[in-house]
This record gives sequence, structure tokens and C-alpha cells, in this order.
Amino acid sequence: MRLISCYIVGFGKFVNVQLDLSNPVNILCGENGWGKTTVADFLESMLYGIDGSRSKAVTGNNRLKYEPWSGAKFGGALTFEYEGKTYRVERTFGKTPSADTVTVYDENRMQTYIFGDRAEGLGERVFGVDRESFRKTAYFPQGDLVAGAVTADLKEKLTALLSASKQDNGAQSAMEKLDKAERALRSKRKPGKGKLDEIDERIEYVRNQKADSANAVQALQVRQTDTVQKRARLAQVSSELSRMGAKLEEYARRNEWYANRTARREIESTLNGAENKMKSIQSFFADVNPQALNTDGLERGINEFYGLKDELDGMQAKAEELEGKVRERQTIKTKLDASLQTLDSYELLLDQQDRADKASDKADRKNAKFAKKRVSHAFWLLVLCLAVAFVGAIVMDSIQILGIILLAGGTFGVLYSLVQMFRYTQGKKRKKRVGFADAEMQERYERAQDEVAELESELKKFPEKIETEWQALTQEMETKKQRRAKLNEAIIAFLSNFRFEQQYDYRAALALLKERAEEYSACVKTAHGCMEKLKTLPADVGEDTDFSPADMQRLALDKQELEREKERLAGELGRTEAEMQALEKTAVRYGDYVAEEERLGLEKARLEKRLTAVRYAKEILLRARANMANKYLDPVEKRLRSYAQKLGLEELGKTLQLQADGLPIAEDLGTVRSAEYYSMGLQDLFGLCMRFALAECIFPQGGLLILDDPFVNLDDDKTGRAKALLGELATRYQIVYLTCKQERNL
Repeated sequence: MRLISCYIVGFGKFVNVQLDLSNPVNILCGENGWGKTTVADFLESMLYGIDGSRSKAVTGNNRLKYEPWSGAKFGGALTFEYEGKTYRVERTFGKTPSADTVTVYDENRMQTYIFGDRAEGLGERVFGVDRESFRKTAYFPQGDLVAGAVTADLKEKLTALLSASKQDNGAQSAMEKLDKAERALRSKRKPGKGKLDEIDERIEYVRNQKADSANAVQALQVRQTDTVQKRARLAQVSSELSRMGAKLEEYARRNEWYANRTARREIESTLNGAENKMKSIQSFFADVNPQALNTDGLERGINEFYGLKDELDGMQAKAEELEGKVRERQTIKTKLDASLQTLDSYELLLDQQDRADKASDKADRKNAKFAKKRVSHAFWLLVLCLAVAFVGAIVMDSIQILGIILLAGGTFGVLYSLVQMFRYTQGKKRKKRVGFADAEMQERYERAQDEVAELESELKKFPEKIETEWQALTQEMETKKQRRAKLNEAIIAFLSNFRFEQQYDYRAALALLKERAEEYSACVKTAHGCMEKLKTLPADVGEDTDFSPADMQRLALDKQELEREKERLAGELGRTEAEMQALEKTAVRYGDYVAEEERLGLEKARLEKRLTAVRYAKEILLRARANMANKYLDPVEKRLRSYAQKLGLEELGKTLQLQADGLPIAEDLGTVRSAEYYSMGLQDLFGLCMRFALAECIFPQGGLLILDDPFVNLDDDKTGRAKALLGELATRYQIVYLTCKQERNL
């Protein structure tokens, strides 16, 4: 089996999307939300359909999840190659599986039914497995690689591959023969019957008949007495019925005349009522013939009138809204112009202040240069005075007066130098101003800037063509108002031809016209029918005071009661006579039933011994087949270990084995552990190996593998090994690979 292409008419977010899948390896790489899982589920749905889940949760109901978001037609097509021929399957999906449609075409675009009338066996025929088994072998869904129990379908396929020898076929044939022999003796299901079931039923029947025979003589005596009494009563009832029949014939003749007279009066009353109602309705229609009235044009006009009214109401609301926005935009624009003028005046003042600050900065630079020179002079004076004071201190011992003078003069000079240095180094430096020097003026300037920015932001919220849209809407409203006025005049002119008792709205008037016209037609039809009936009735011949319908009715009821009693007596006599005949036969067959019961008991004992032997042989054969069936997972287990070692599980992969249900287990640190003991990465790795092993066993000749980002939980090394393994598998299998990351791309 090989895919060629698919076309998505509508499936989830996809509408009218064509994908080429003819390559041996088809890679779909896209970011999260691109629709990779949607494509994978679409391919599965084309092959197996969508199941009939009734879940209201989106995660559990693919019909609800993938119903086209755009409202497009739900479905698509898939072109594939199978057994050397090309086919195209087209499916549409409804709310339930019964509403689905599916058609398969061959390479000549001719409809084919090799996959079933409704292609119900398409996936099973192409892959040889059911949907659940397909998801465990050829389909690798995203985030769902954890190995699950092997399905019954896969077990059957694997067992069939294992049981291909003549010896195994002979065991199967023997089991079928033993099953057939057991069913022939004792059926497990109803209504099927084996020989022992038939013997049991026959024994029960014989015993019941034997018991009935013992009571047959007494029952016969009771029924003979009862039969004599019922025959006497039946003769009496028959005589009374003959008398009543003659009297009822006389009553029938009189009743016919009475019925004709009553019917004539009822018909004449109905005719008078219809004619009176026709006159009343005709007065409403004046000179118009109600049966020739055609209200189609009026109905179209009224519908258009009220449609225009509703449209105008909606357009009026929208026009008022647009007008309000136009006025609001104009107001904001006016405020913005005024604010811009105010901001221009503030910026002019700020420009003047900047020129004054530049002049002050020049004077400050000049003063700073002078202060720097005076600090330098004070520094050298300080050095000199310190030297004088030092010399005075040295010569004080030899020349005391000179030393004191030099020390005092040096000390005074030091103090003077320090004062001068402090004076010219601590001068105030004027900070450069940004904005207005006046805080209040600066605040007003900033407020004006904020106001301009806010007004410009509000102005951008309005579309530039809002005024043009408002004018166009106003013009359209005026055109519709003129059309509505013309329709109103035409409707009033039409309705003026009739006599309405009160003021109706147009729809009510139209409904009344239709109702009156239908009433008039019904009256005409009633009157015509009454006149036809009167023609068929005979003329009234007068009164008959001797006849009473009540007497006739009472007599008829009495006769019916006697007829029911006669019928009941005849039935009871027939049943009693039949019972008597049966009882006579039962009474004379008592000895036959005793002999048959003994014979059936012997036959039952013989067959039960045979059934015991058959069941014992079947049990032994089942044990032998069970021992063989336990080996069906050996090929899968060998491939599982091989793939695990290829993907980097050298030591752990050697200990992998499968339980009877197909779940992998491994020996780790001397203890056998199931897969759930390991991390999600290792669980995904086990599941990946398990799916590859199953696919290779089920599809040894190659086929299709659909992988929806299966390496999400694998590390870089395992991901690299898995990608290399896919490269090997691509030589035998067609691969559809979907991923969201370039580093996991093949």
C-alpha cells in the first residue's frame, strides 16, 4: 500500500488543501498549531472513517473536533496505490456515521466496490488490521507512544503467522470437529439444539403426557355433562334470534325513511348557513370576486415594505452613530488645532529663554577661568609660606626674634592662602536648565504637550473616510425612504377596495384578505356539496308516529348480545369436543408413554458418556494450543530487542521481553520491572520499538508508516539514532513524517 496524494475539502482548520504524498519519505515540518496532527488524523479518517463517539468533549469526539471551522463541507479525498492499482476514496462526514458518504474510484474513475458497498472494509482490507491495531502498528501518534496491550486482532494475525504448519492446521481441524461434535450433542446457545437437548425436551413432554393420561377419564365425564347443557341453551338462543330478526326487518324499513328525513333537514340547514356566510363575506369584498382575488403582488409589496422599514431602522441607528462620531471627530480636531497654537507660543518663549541661557553660560566660563588662575596663585603662596614657617622654626633656637617673625609670617600666609583657595574653589556652578525656569510655566508647557498627544491619539481612533461613509449611508437611506413611500401608496390603494371594520396593519390586512377568501371558497364548496346531496335523497313523505328509533336500537342491542352468546356457546362446544377427542387419545396412550420414557433414558445415558469424552478430548487439545499460542510473541520480542539496541539501549535492551498481553518488561538491577517504572523518555522509546517490531511482523513486505512527531521525549542521542533507523525503514516502508522542530527533521 502506498499513498499518492490527498485533498482536504474541509477538516478542522484546513479548507481546499492539496498535499503530494507520492515520495518514499514525506516530511511535513511546521510550527505548533500548523495542523500536523490534523493531517495525520485526516489520513486515518479517509481509510477507517470517523467513529461514532457521542462525547460532548472535543478531546473525545473527532467529529466535533475536526468539523470545519470555516463552515466548509466536512470531508476530502485520498489517492493511494494498492496491489498495483490506483484508487481514490472520497468521504464526507455528517453528525453521525449514518450520515457519512463514501465512494471509491479505480484508476479509470469508475466506482468500485471491492472494499464493500460503503467501503466499510477499506482500512481493514488495505492494512489487514482493524482501526485499533492500525494505531498500534502503522500510526505513531504524537504524545501517545507508551506501549499498550496487544489487541485481539493483532494476536490473531501473529498466531496465524506462527501457525502455518500442517501439524497446526491438523490441530485446528481436530478442534473444529470436536466443537461440531459437542454442539451436535449439547448446544451452548439457544435456539440451537443438540441431540441431548432434544432428548431432554422429549422426556419432559412424555412425562407431562403420562400425567395427563391419568386424569383424562375424569375430565371426559365432566366435559360430557357440560356439553349437554350448552347444546340445550344454544337451541333456545337460536329460536330467540329468529324472532328478533323478523322484527328488525320491519324496523329497518321505517328507519330508512326516518334517516332520509333527518339527513335532508341537516343538509338544508348546512346549505342555508353557507349561503348566509357567503353573503356576509361578499359584503366585505364589495365589487371584488373573492375567488378571483390574487394577493401575490400585495404580499410581495408588504414584505418589501416591512423589509425596508427594518432596514431603515437599522440604517437610522447606524447613521446616528456615524453622525455622532463625525461630530466627535470634528470637536477633537478643533481642540487639537487650539492646543497646537498654544504649544507653538510656549515653544517661542522657550526659544527666547534658551538664547539668554547661552549668554549666561559664556560669562560663567570666563569667571571659571579667572577663579582657576587665582587658585593656582594661592597654591604657590601656600608652598612659599610653609617654607618660611619651616625656616623660622629652624632658626628660632639661634636667632629667636627672627625665627618668631618668620614663623608668624609663614603661618599667616598659610591661613591666607587656604582662605583664597576655598573661596575660589567653592564658587556656585549654575546648572543648565532644561525647559522653562519658571516651574508653573514649565508645568503648563508639559500639560499642553500631553494634551496635544492625547488629542492626536483620540483622532487616530476615527477612520479617515468616516464622513464619506456617513454621507453615502444618508443618501442610501433617502433612496429607500422614497421606495417605501411608493410601496405605501400602492398598498393603501389596493386595500381601499375592501371594507375593513377597523384599522389593520398591512400584514394583518393581508392575512384577513386570505382568510376571508379561503372562507368564501370553503362556503362555495360546501353549498355545492349540499345541493348535490339533496338531489340524491328521496322526497319527504310525512310523519310516522308508530316508529321509535330508540325501540329499534334497544332491539338491535339485545340481538347483538344473543349473537355474542350464541357465538360463545358454539366456540365453547367446539373447544370442548376437541378437548374430549384429545383426552380420549391421551388416555389410550399411557402405556406407550411409559415405554418411550424408559427408552429415552437409556439413550440419554449413552450420549452423556459420549459428551464427557468429547469435552475431555477438547480440553486436552485446548491446553496444547494454548501452550503454542503463548509463543506468538517470540518474533515480536526478538525484533523489540533488536530495535532497542539500535536506539541506544544496549544492556537494558538485551533483557527486554513481552508479557502474555504484549506489554514490555525489562530486568534492571536484578528485578523485572514494567515500562511504567521508567521515565517518559524510556517509555516512549519502548513504545517506539514495540510499534516498529509489530509493524515489521504484521507488514513484512513493507507498507505505510505515519509518524506524528514521535521523538518529543527522546534526548539528542536517541533522536539521532531514531532518525537513522527511519532512514533504514524508508527502504521498505513509505513514511509520512510530521514534526515542529528542525532538529527533529529527517
